[in-house]
Amino acid sequence: MASEDSKKLAGEVDSDEVEVISVTKKSNTVEEANEGPAKDLVKSQIDLYKDALAYEEAEVAQRKADADQQHFLQTNGAIRSIMQEILKLKLKQPEKCSEAVEEQRVKAMMLILNMRKLSRTQKVRVRLAREEALDARQSVDGVTLQLQGLLYEVLHLQKEAQRCLLAHTADKDVDLLPVEQFYEEAPPSISRPDVTRSDPHQQRLARLHWELEQRRGQTSLGEQLSSELHSVQVNISELNTKLAAIRPCINDVLQSTIPLQEALGLPLTAMRKQQEAAQLLPMPLYTLWMQCSAYSEAGDPLVCSMIRGDTDAAAKLQQQQHEEQHKTSAAAAAAEATEAAPGDADSDNDPEDSNDVSSHKSRDRSERSGRGKTHVPSSNSSSSNAAAVDPMQQMLELHPLHVEVTVSTPDGSSVVIQFHYAMQLRLVTTRTFVLAKTLPPVPGAVVYTDVLTGPDFLDELFPGDGGVVSPNPATIHQLRRLQPHSAFLHHPALIPPQLGRAYKWAQQLAGLAFPALQQEETRALKDGLVTVAEEIAHEGGTEVSSERVHVTLSALRRRLKARLVLQQHLLSLQSANSTSCIPVPSGSVSALFPGKVSCELVSWRPVSWQDYNALSATAALRDAGLAVATSFFFRALYQRRHVEMSAYVCVSADYPNTVPLFALDLKWGDQPCPHAHVQQLEAEVNVHWSDLLVGGTDKAHILPLMLYRLAMCLDVYTEAVSSRLNPSDAAGPLPDDSMHFHKEKIFFRSARGPDRAFPLKYLPKLRVFAQR
Repeated sequence: MASEDSKKLAGEVDSDEVEVISVTKKSNTVEEANEGPAKDLVKSQIDLYKDALAYEEAEVAQRKADADQQHFLQTNGAIRSIMQEILKLKLKQPEKCSEAVEEQRVKAMMLILNMRKLSRTQKVRVRLAREEALDARQSVDGVTLQLQGLLYEVLHLQKEAQRCLLAHTADKDVDLLPVEQFYEEAPPSISRPDVTRSDPHQQRLARLHWELEQRRGQTSLGEQLSSELHSVQVNISELNTKLAAIRPCINDVLQSTIPLQEALGLPLTAMRKQQEAAQLLPMPLYTLWMQCSAYSEAGDPLVCSMIRGDTDAAAKLQQQQHEEQHKTSAAAAAAEATEAAPGDADSDNDPEDSNDVSSHKSRDRSERSGRGKTHVPSSNSSSSNAAAVDPMQQMLELHPLHVEVTVSTPDGSSVVIQFHYAMQLRLVTTRTFVLAKTLPPVPGAVVYTDVLTGPDFLDELFPGDGGVVSPNPATIHQLRRLQPHSAFLHHPALIPPQLGRAYKWAQQLAGLAFPALQQEETRALKDGLVTVAEEIAHEGGTEVSSERVHVTLSALRRRLKARLVLQQHLLSLQSANSTSCIPVPSGSVSALFPGKVSCELVSWRPVSWQDYNALSATAALRDAGLAVATSFFFRALYQRRHVEMSAYVCVSADYPNTVPLFALDLKWGDQPCPHAHVQQLEAEVNVHWSDLLVGGTDKAHILPLMLYRLAMCLDVYTEAVSSRLNPSDAAGPLPDDSMHFHKEKIFFRSARGPDRAFPLKYLPKLRVFAQR
């Protein structure tokens, strides 16, 4: 069947191509016969090309595209079948099928010529369709342009008609009385009902006449009231003069009562001055002062809050703020009046309602601008000062007044926190001072490390609150706008050092609530505030402040007590030259440690963060993020004959809530000890520190207890190693008998388990050492 179809198609192709072949042959004979000039040959070729185009266009007009498509598919199938027959012939009889293959090849070539013809026909059809589409598009574009011109003319005519309709005279802006009310109130000589009711123009004139008479009466009434107001103002001025004369007398009386107030313990004058100064405070500082004062009066006399600063400058600043708010309100009202200018159709129809709405909008806008600038000072108080003030300095400007909160302990020590308000940055910053009265002076002692001074005294009061990053997300944008390349802007929202520390708990005491920078910090802060309900973590205002007062002030008192104890321990350790000088509570020595410790604490010195960071022994703590730059670092040197151990101690700012961490460097003579042995000693001190807090031992003494335990562990380690290794053992750290340690501690096995654990755990009841 496939061969029959191919034969039919080949026949059709032969019939279709006869004319083209004949024309081609004729043209060839003509070319061979004629040897005329080149121009005649080119002309004949052009004519032949035109005839071919005309023939193809005639073919396009006669047939449809769908028929050509179907014919093309049939031709393609016929070629495929011919190729299959050629393949079969070559596979069956490759030597005898040359004639049959040639016949099939000719048929295939004829079919391919037919496909080329169909392709040319399709291209002609596409070209004709494009030409028709271009003609249609040009026709549509012409009609569209004509339509746009007509629409523009219609719009112009509508605008002209609307302008004519909106034309009005000045009398239309006058708010007249309603018609019925006009006839009720106006006298008949002005209203003339018999004439004006039938004539709208006369009615309008009569209403305008009555409006003029009313305004004249109101003007005379206003002049009368102004004269009465002047007389009242004169009377008030006379009364103020009398009151001003009485005020010095009252001040003298109050001044004379000061000794009586001091004798009776009634600081009425001081309280009155504080109340007057409180009226000048910005709202965050006023909230903080009010809450701390209320907490002190409620039952904690060891908390005192005072307002300090320049009250005159604060009063001047408040006056400037009021003037700025007044100017803003006036500008907003002027803008609203400009927007409500004549020309609005709605204002023509009902001008009274329009004026009411405009005045209402002006009041709303002025109130909003006033609320938004409650704490913003006037940056342009005078034209001369505006050019001289540095924008960055003005951005970091603090309010003239600040609140000073003093939290004391029963023994007389106190911490003083000054709360300042950055007016442009809109956050509360703190500065801290400590007044210690419980530290006895050490004769000839030099304080190497003072944990009671410095701006970082309150760092990590609650987890994740270092105070160096602004809790206000807008701070970084404000500072970068003024100084995009400043050094303190490399860290996101870093607080400039001259402002102090912007702790999150300070913002909460002041009633400021900012979104948490990180979810982890918010969770850590909630964990620190265990007595506060979690549902108010993001609320603002007085509720946030009142809920935080008790927790924050208690944390401040705990920090002060812990730092006082730590400072006393450090003063004792820096002069220590033996283990017995470690300030361990007397009851803990007999309950937690053996009677004799041979290892000696040779020295105790502070270490800088740069030196601590360069030590290889501290790499594990630093990589784990347990040792940070805000901590305190020390080096304790232990010795027992030829064994020397350097203990690098990291004391967190949140000590003793976060226990110290020890990194050890142990040497036996000139050779370092195995790292596995050092890890066992570090684990005994860093991991099992809770064993030291038995019998009600205060956690504030955890540092000396850990130091004493480390000395005890070094004794056990040296004796256990000596009992395990012989002097002749080449693999051991003991080269001769002189380096051998006699067994003074009681333990049954020097090593146990696959990791060869040392007996570092002390059992006080049995007074023996054992492995864990």
